[in-house]
Amino acid sequence: MNQAIPSVPNPTASSFRSRWRAWRQALRLPSFSATLSPVLIGTSLAWTMGNHHPLLSLLMVCAVIACQAGANLANDYFDHQHGVDTLDRPGSSRVIQQGLLNPAEVRRGMVISFTLATVLGCLIVAMTNWTIFILALACLAVAVFYTAGPKPLGYVALGELAVFLTLGPALVAGVVFALTGTAAAATFLIALPNACLVTAILHVNNMRDVNRDRGAGKRTVAMILGPWRSRRFYGGLLAIAFLMLILSAVVLPHFWPILCVLITVPRAIRLFREVDSARDEAAFNRGLRGGNRLLLEVGVLMSAGLIASSILT
Repeated sequence: MNQAIPSVPNPTASSFRSRWRAWRQALRLPSFSATLSPVLIGTSLAWTMGNHHPLLSLLMVCAVIACQAGANLANDYFDHQHGVDTLDRPGSSRVIQQGLLNPAEVRRGMVISFTLATVLGCLIVAMTNWTIFILALACLAVAVFYTAGPKPLGYVALGELAVFLTLGPALVAGVVFALTGTAAAATFLIALPNACLVTAILHVNNMRDVNRDRGAGKRTVAMILGPWRSRRFYGGLLAIAFLMLILSAVVLPHFWPILCVLITVPRAIRLFREVDSARDEAAFNRGLRGGNRLLLEVGVLMSAGLIASSILT
């Protein structure tokens, strides 16, 4: 009689899967919407100016993803070094605290990510203009010193401002300048909704972590404002994002198709109510996930609206 031979698990495959899950957890893939959205908007805005460069656009997408990956790993590594991250802290990936990766591995991943971003940035500079190098270097410095150095930006209540400027006007204008050689004032106006939404995501994160941050000596806008005003500040960021969108369509009437983004207003209202009523970590985490979805939806819809405007006008 033939007997079935029991299958033996492949330890190599199992180890690979566990390592992949650990790195995926460390990289925090949903947060990549913060960098993908402004690149989409900048690329689409350049498209309206008659500049189509698929290879350069792809290089910029890869560069900002590498930079975001490096920033996330830097956040984990330096917060661990500063004693901010603990096993029960929800804001970080906790791969170090859970023993999934050791600090040296996270640091190595950070260095590799930032090195890749730098190499891709140099390629972009070689294909465009050396001026881009200055902007790219500034963005890279913000990503590193957000949690590194003697006075990290995220520890002295400058995190929101740094994120607003870097992932809003700076990144959108940088993409447009790389693709077109110019950066009109309209670029900065178009970038403001994205800047407000990505700052709102960071603010929710800091609202959730306010007690732990205080204990670790970290100072954030949420800590300065207090619970009630922090919630009003969050609502203000969401409202200003959509007001800036409407203002963009009024000041730049040929971009009227971007008003399609307004279909996300009901989601934004629900998101505000959810964050406004949040009193525990699970509720704030739902607000973070909702904020990432809203940011990506707004980025995609605004990009579609910009491209539609170039076709219709």
